[in-house]
Amino acid sequence: AEYMGRSTEDSTVMSHRVLPVVRLLGKPNCCLCDMAEFHLERLQQHVPFTLMKQDITGDAKLEQQFQYELPVVMLGGKVMSRLKIDLRALRKALEDVQQPPR
Repeated sequence: AEYMGRSTEDSTVMSHRVLPVVRLLGKPNCCLCDMAEFHLERLQQHVPFTLMKQDITGDAKLEQQFQYELPVVMLGGKVMSRLKIDLRALRKALEDVQQPPR
């Protein structure tokens, strides 16, 4: 099979490692959530991770827990920041997670 003039059989996967997942909890019409998404996408250019956006509207448990603290950024199920994203702390945590085992 060919894709863009290259054989797909010759394609190589850059890495087989699983990227860490950063969850961004937010809701529609939330300018702070939009800014958080923008900054997280810029951070992805420096530190690889998968960004999963989650709209909390309609999820009673998440709405009750986080409705006044959006945006919320989570890494590995742990809340990394609320309201204001600490990009330095998140970047360090992502780099720590991605360090090869010694």
